[in-house]
Amino acid sequence: MGKVQVSQDVSDALDIITRRFKKEVIIKAHAEKPNGWDQSYKELNLLDLDILIRALYFGYSVEKTPEDKIADWYEELELYRANKTNPLNRIQEADFKMIAIKCTLDTLGIKIKGVNC
Repeated sequence: MGKVQVSQDVSDALDIITRRFKKEVIIKAHAEKPNGWDQSYKELNLLDLDILIRALYFGYSVEKTPEDKIADWYEELELYRANKTNPLNRIQEADFKMIAIKCTLDTLGIKIKGVNC
């Protein structure tokens, strides 16, 4: 079983709480009162117990935001375009996708550093 993906807020709360308490204590507290976390750990409120256990024992990573995913996709396509050994159709496809990404972001009013701002 691999790492679970959690939001940045949940990751921050897990980073703090795991420095203060043992895994077993965290799991027991969450099982008894899943919405009982104080302000310091409020992001854990109502977190699925299975997700919490997997995060504690198998690890967790921060899920990428939509902006991060688009920036990664764009960067990958820039590499395709810059790679002179790619067949012409791959370069044209990359150019088309990059234009599509920029148009989509501009239409939605989203600015991503390195892509459209």
